[in-house]
Amino acid sequence: MINPINDGGPIASTLHGSEMTVVPSGGLSLRDWFAGMALSAFANTTETDCLPESWNWKGLAHTAYIAADAMLAAREGRDQ
Repeated sequence: MINPINDGGPIASTLHGSEMTVVPSGGLSLRDWFAGMALSAFANTTETDCLPESWNWKGLAHTAYIAADAMLAAREGRDQ
């Protein structure tokens, strides 16, 4: 059996009664959020000789998830 990817859980909280709880909603995970932020940073590079039309977006997306996994590992206090 393949180990599931640690996605960090959902990023949104929901109010249930008088308590704020995190409820899995099938929406955006913390891993997705981290990857999106990393991809955004790549896209906001100051490299003037690097045009977005020539970027390897699949490679950048893969790298963004590698960065997200490293952020989750650091958040949990463990090495990647």
